[in-house]
Amino acid sequence: QRPGAEAKDEPPIIGLSATPFRGTDDTESLRLARRFDQRWLPSDQAGLYNRLLSQGVLAHSDHEALPSPTTLLDTEIEALTNLGDDWESIVLENLLDTINRRLARDEDRNNIILDRICGSAERSILFFANSVEHAREMAVRLHLKGVPAAAVSGDTAPIARRYFLDRFQRGQIRVLCNHSVL
Repeated sequence: QRPGAEAKDEPPIIGLSATPFRGTDDTESLRLARRFDQRWLPSDQAGLYNRLLSQGVLAHSDHEALPSPTTLLDTEIEALTNLGDDWESIVLENLLDTINRRLARDEDRNNIILDRICGSAERSILFFANSVEHAREMAVRLHLKGVPAAAVSGDTAPIARRYFLDRFQRGQIRVLCNHSVL
């Protein structure tokens, strides 16, 4: 509890994130901090990303937006528009889940992703899938194309997850398709 703040009848909560920030600007980070009484650790957030990057705590990521014929449906745009300022609701989570599952089943989009991965000269690729099912499907499709791949998710047993991560780090798996775990 902050000095001078009204006492609360609830236990303290700590929020942990895999990264020290959310999104490409401070908006997401500030929204996350509001959930935890605006308390940040460390309290000096200025330059945190660059500091952690220079210390080797965070890795530099190379990413690119791929052209895709897939777009949001009019009903999805309308539902997002109707959220107003309620961007932390279960309604949003359900809507995003629905959108991600639809995108994961989009054959044209998946073929673009597969072509890009198969044509890449990178020795190892970490692929962030739209859903657990999408990670599994893409790993199978890559494997069928002769690209060593595996899927991991929050559903993957810890021993299996460690096995796949070890093989990925040793270069035996070229593409690690993941959802909700890395």
